[in-house]
Amino acid sequence: MVASKALEKHEDDNYSAEIKKTKLLNEIVEPTIDEQSRNYSDCDQDDSEDDDGAQPIGAVIRVSDDGVQRKKHYRAFEFDGNRFQLEDSILVTPEEGKVKPSVTIIKDIFQIDGEDLMVRAQRFFRPEEIQKTGGGTWESNDARELFYSCHLDEVPAISVMHECVIHLVPLHKPVPDRKECPGFIVRKFYDYVNQKVRNLTDKDFKGVSLQ
Repeated sequence: MVASKALEKHEDDNYSAEIKKTKLLNEIVEPTIDEQSRNYSDCDQDDSEDDDGAQPIGAVIRVSDDGVQRKKHYRAFEFDGNRFQLEDSILVTPEEGKVKPSVTIIKDIFQIDGEDLMVRAQRFFRPEEIQKTGGGTWESNDARELFYSCHLDEVPAISVMHECVIHLVPLHKPVPDRKECPGFIVRKFYDYVNQKVRNLTDKDFKGVSLQ
């Protein structure tokens, strides 16, 4: 009989302990509605602080178009602690389905009210990106080689990765050593419209500020 009472007391104690645990868990897992709202608000605030985006620097240098497409143009912008400006050679995050970043020169920086800052960039093509007339793609013995082009792309400013160096090398000059002159080299011109490749001439180098 004593053993039975002791067992009942032990079971009662265990039951009371489980009740306390359940109450404690409920108190922890189920915050009040006010607490939930406050937590969600804090998360939204943290996200907005982390996502600053690209910001234009300096005054507007010109305005183009009208109405909802009205664009404000700038000389420079800042993103992720780095400053970029017109005529900078830059790498842009790879396009969908591609592994290597695009190599471009910043030609314009603009923004439509209420939209993201954009960059219009002159693009250089990698040999393997260009189809030959008879099939296949161009090949190069130097992984640094790019083809000069007048093709322009418009990309979000936040897709800009960092600056790079591009060397325009005439055919009558030797290709610079990789260690002495790191960066990309350009010796050919790609006519994007007519899908043709030709050697660069002295005329192509006029007015070009690249190294």
